[in-house]
Order: sequence, then C-alpha cells, then structure tokens
Amino acid sequence: MRLSQKVWDLIHEIEDKYGTLVIPDDKPLMVKLHKEIGVAQKFVKHDYDKEIIRLIKLGYNYREISAKVGHNPSACRRIAVLYGYHTRPVFKYVVKPENQPEIYLAATTNLQYFGISQSNHSNEVYKRMRKHINLITKRTHWCDIPQGGRYMVPKNNTKIFIKE
Repeated sequence: MRLSQKVWDLIHEIEDKYGTLVIPDDKPLMVKLHKEIGVAQKFVKHDYDKEIIRLIKLGYNYREISAKVGHNPSACRRIAVLYGYHTRPVFKYVVKPENQPEIYLAATTNLQYFGISQSNHSNEVYKRMRKHINLITKRTHWCDIPQGGRYMVPKNNTKIFIKE
C-alpha cells in the first residue's frame, strides 16, 4: 500500500506538533489521519483499564504495572496514552539534610544541587559529601512520598518541588 502525500503531510504535522505518532486517537490530527487512511479506529474500554490508570496515578512504571495486571508493558503504555496519562519517575534516593525535611531524588544528576558531581562518585570527597547530606538509596514511588514532601525530578538540578 502506497501512502498519499496528504497522509505523509498529516504524519509530519503530528510529529512536528507532538514529537511522536503515539498520541491518543481522539486528537483531531489523528482522527484526520485515520479517516485519510481509511482506518476506523474505535477505542474499546476494558475492565483492567481502571486498574492500570490507578497504578499510574500511584507512580508505578509500566513494567511494574504489567507484572501486577498480567499484561505486557507496551499494552499498559498504550492504554495510558489513550487515556492521556504518563508514568511518574521512580525516586531512587532520599537525602536527609540536617535540620531539614527529606528530599526524594529521581536520578544521580540531582546530586549536583548538593554540590556532588557525577564525576567524583568514587573518590573520598564523594564519600564525605554523601555522609554529610545523609544520602540513602531507597526506591520510592509517588504514592509513598508524603503530602508536602519535597522531591526533584530527572534533568532538573536547580529546583525542589513540593508534593501537593
């Protein structure tokens, strides 16, 4: 099957706007694309959709969700995208600065906020800094962070967010 130029233009327009073709089917550009190709895309809700969305809201990733509901991770991701949800990062570290509330970190790059660069992880300076800021390796999901808890997300080394 050879795609028409109009179909290719719609594909490029979707990619330019969203950065991917994996978008919900109810978006206007996707509806146009389906009509142009002649695909009748009908989204069928399943009983397990609510459980997948609930687990996403709690902060579990697709692999963990798939283990709990018995579907593969790509199916869980597809359902999440169709409903407009995305997973939250899993926080791997907890920093407990002296006389301050703990801060949950999603990546080692967040340590730059505390003056620890990734290049000095193995040397003595890193060991002293780790002890000074009281860094604990602890896997934490979004639902386990208390209300009002402080956290940092990947690719952000300058701001601490507060869970509301």
